[in-house]
Amino acid sequence: KLLEETGIVVTPGIGFGEHYDDHVRFSLAVDNDVLDKVIAKLTSFEKQFV
Repeated sequence: KLLEETGIVVTPGIGFGEHYDDHVRFSLAVDNDVLDKVIAKLTSFEKQFV
């Protein structure tokens, strides 16, 4: 759903160990202007669930 609505891809945390099965991972190796856009999209997406 995150990918469909925002274009943001995450990796399941379980790939990094059993203690991370309820986490996701992001790669944030982008310019600050792109990071600002990603944060805005994530904030908007998250508001659906609170």
